[in-house]
Amino acid sequence: MTSRAGRRRALACLWLGAAAACGGGGGTEPSARAVLDVDITGLPGGASARVTLTAPDGSTQALTGTTHLTDLPAGAYEVRARYVMAQGQTWTPAVAVDTAILAARDTGLLQVSYAGGPAPTANVSVAGYTVVQSIQRANNSVPMVADRAAVLRIFPTATAAGVPAPRVRVRLYAASTLVDSIDVTPGVATVPTTVDTAQLTHSWNALLPAARVVQGLSFTVVVDPDDETPESDKSDNTWPASGTTAVAVQPVAQLLFRFVPVRQSVNNLTGAVSNSNADSLFGFTQRLLPLGAVSMNVRGAYTTNAPAFVSNDSNGAWSQTLGEIQALRTNEGGTRHYVGILQVTYGGGIAGLGYVGLPASIAWDKPNSAPSVIAHELGHNFGRLHAPCGNPGGVDGSYPPSYSTPSFQASIGAWGLDMGTMLLKSPGIYHDVMGYCDPDWISDYNYSAILNYRGSSPAVAAGRSEPGLLVWGRVRNGSVILEPGLVVDAPARMPAVPGPHQVEGVDAAGNRLFSFSFAGDLVPDLPQGDEYHFAYVVPLSAGERARLAGLRLVGKGLTARQSAIRAPGQPLPAAAISATATAGGTEVRWNPAYPMAVIRDAATGEILSFARGGAVRLPATGRALRVEPSTGVVTLPAVTVAAP
Repeated sequence: MTSRAGRRRALACLWLGAAAACGGGGGTEPSARAVLDVDITGLPGGASARVTLTAPDGSTQALTGTTHLTDLPAGAYEVRARYVMAQGQTWTPAVAVDTAILAARDTGLLQVSYAGGPAPTANVSVAGYTVVQSIQRANNSVPMVADRAAVLRIFPTATAAGVPAPRVRVRLYAASTLVDSIDVTPGVATVPTTVDTAQLTHSWNALLPAARVVQGLSFTVVVDPDDETPESDKSDNTWPASGTTAVAVQPVAQLLFRFVPVRQSVNNLTGAVSNSNADSLFGFTQRLLPLGAVSMNVRGAYTTNAPAFVSNDSNGAWSQTLGEIQALRTNEGGTRHYVGILQVTYGGGIAGLGYVGLPASIAWDKPNSAPSVIAHELGHNFGRLHAPCGNPGGVDGSYPPSYSTPSFQASIGAWGLDMGTMLLKSPGIYHDVMGYCDPDWISDYNYSAILNYRGSSPAVAAGRSEPGLLVWGRVRNGSVILEPGLVVDAPARMPAVPGPHQVEGVDAAGNRLFSFSFAGDLVPDLPQGDEYHFAYVVPLSAGERARLAGLRLVGKGLTARQSAIRAPGQPLPAAAISATATAGGTEVRWNPAYPMAVIRDAATGEILSFARGGAVRLPATGRALRVEPSTGVVTLPAVTVAAP
């Protein structure tokens, strides 16, 4: 059986008819180096071939005619030929054998033959481009988010069908300095004759690395940079013809984000979020919204003893839990967005709630829909109202009317791209994520609005923590709810502007210790209508907290009060705090005269629950707990109870 190298030597013998090259005959030992003939035929006299030979080490040599090469190292030699224009014709190459794999003392042959044909009449030029991270208008007026990867779609077109599709070279510049060059291979065999944004393969798509997407970014495009495709006019293959094309890039603050697993004491159900699935829950939001860098973590579980969640929130459990998540965020004094993840037992109904313009929301944990729900609620947090699809309340009256027709509401308005799947999003198929219709993506209208919101709201460092009073509650149609006051050590937070609702704190004689008005934070997703929540940290000295005897909320023409559970000069009732082991958990009890108790992990100080009604069941941790009962207006010093 002849070896592969032996067969190559035999083939070379047949090509060249050179017995000496095969080791035949006597004489001296031939060179251990290889020989290669490149045979180029068919061109008219005076015409130079355009042939490139690539050696095993990657080096190249230009050949203009038949060439005999000697003393070559062993390895693979590859030939590539390009067309030649001569005597008014296009001479097209055909390569009979494009690769020779040579061993020592081998002789090989590579053959290129040219044939003449008519001069090209078709021309290829750049007809347009779009640069996109999530969605982009036809005029490319949606800025890129800095330090986030993008796709540059180049649209070459030909003046006639059948022109072989060439490569495209994109050169990237930062402040006029060349920083990168990207060669893009075509996704089609021939150049389209018209721009087709609906087909990703009909554009030449360059992935712009995140590190290149910076302010000052610009680019140029060269069609057929190695001149491999004959065409009638090569002068317009560089685009733009002079200078570069600028890309608008906008920096945004890092998003600080925290998932909170919500556990329901009433049924022991906990929202399914952990470090193992947080990325999958949040991935859709990262691809959809104008986010740059994200710092995300998962907090320890928070337990609510609200009633079980129902599909229309007729028992107020959704609303109460959202308020608790905002109180949790306020109490912990950070700057992160808080998203509580909870489990429900129904299939359709309320899936999430979020504040408009405030970084707290909650969403169910259903894996197929939760990612979209989270994105929707964060859209609210970034100041967006509902898109007009699916009959939501709180509709954005400025949503572009042209994006809706009688048969299709709240279109995304422009072509989108999911860079995670590299799938286009058609404005004729996809609805805005801020509505209630599927399938969803985000419109250029809402994307730009969120980008402007985030650009005008830079990251703010947490303020200095100090003792204060957490005053919180909600105003909804037909009722106002004032939660028990809680003493906190957190940055002060007061209303930025006055509003139609009023809160005041008074002493036992009715003297006002503090008072402020506020508008509240809108919650637009409730079936009963819009609701306004509030959670403020009022700076109060120890003396003022000791004097505080009552809180009053006035809103919607209604009044809610919280009064201290003891009369002036009378002792407080015993708190009677205990912790006992239950099946799979710990039950904490206290005197129900105290309307609420803050339960913390004694070692870390992390809040485990804002518990009500004198009892709450927590998951077993084997750790000591710290219990702070509220008198209705302030919390008492903590009592530590050992793990049962």
